[in-house]
Amino acid sequence: LYMGKVVSGGADNLFSGGWRLDGGYMMRELGGGPAIFAYPPAAGAPSAAMLNAADVAISSECPQQADCANIIRGRVLQMTYERASDAVLLTAAAGEAIIRARLTPTAAEAMSLVPSAEVYLTFPYAALRWV
Repeated sequence: LYMGKVVSGGADNLFSGGWRLDGGYMMRELGGGPAIFAYPPAAGAPSAAMLNAADVAISSECPQQADCANIIRGRVLQMTYERASDAVLLTAAAGEAIIRARLTPTAAEAMSLVPSAEVYLTFPYAALRWV
């Protein structure tokens, strides 16, 4: 629920307020250092962006820089097995923000992910949608 309307039906990430134009992209600082970038909306002033947890890739090593992709260092806070989707919902702290990602149990096990582990969260600018 955002501003009185349903904007998501799952464990999506909502980044509201603090967006500003920076070098042709929208930028929002997450507090404590990191920032995320998105393409500007087609019309109107942006106030909030949604990010589907399935659009966030997790890695234990810092990935190579990619054009138009956010790469944020975070720390795992919680991991929950979702029986209905046979996925692991990972919750990580990135600066002062909380970011959720959905990955397979096999991937979580292969990276030896546990709470307090350092991870890198990667998602393309285009994955953020304006609400």
